[in-house]
Amino acid sequence: MGALGLALLAIGIPRLPAEIVDVPGNGAASALADGVYVNPEGAELVFETRLDSLSRDANARRWFAAARAHMVSGNPRGAAESFEEGLRLAPGNGVVWAEYALALLKSGDRAKARQAREYSMVRAPHDPRARSLRRLMDRQRK
Repeated sequence: MGALGLALLAIGIPRLPAEIVDVPGNGAASALADGVYVNPEGAELVFETRLDSLSRDANARRWFAAARAHMVSGNPRGAAESFEEGLRLAPGNGVVWAEYALALLKSGDRAKARQAREYSMVRAPHDPRARSLRRLMDRQRK
């Protein structure tokens, strides 16, 4: 610890909690949780540093981030499973239902993909991201 750190401790300013300090994978995990896809290296970093947090503090955003990391890594079955867990906690997100439908389609479960796509249409009929995902799904079904 440097002189500044020692000085701050001496005057009683506490250290920052570990979850606030920038840890490798935080930026990628945050982007994925917000629905922004990252490159495969970023997804790998999330797998290496963040997925263990699901066992400690599972929440929908973390499940969705894990699902998107699986999609980027070419694992649609893992993505579908993670989307499903997240949707159990936050079932109202129509965009995520569209992402889930695409993951199901890519993993070969056409019947569930069709159901998830329909639910996405109910939850987010006009959301541009959901519509774009549904169009992509329609092209892949052909």
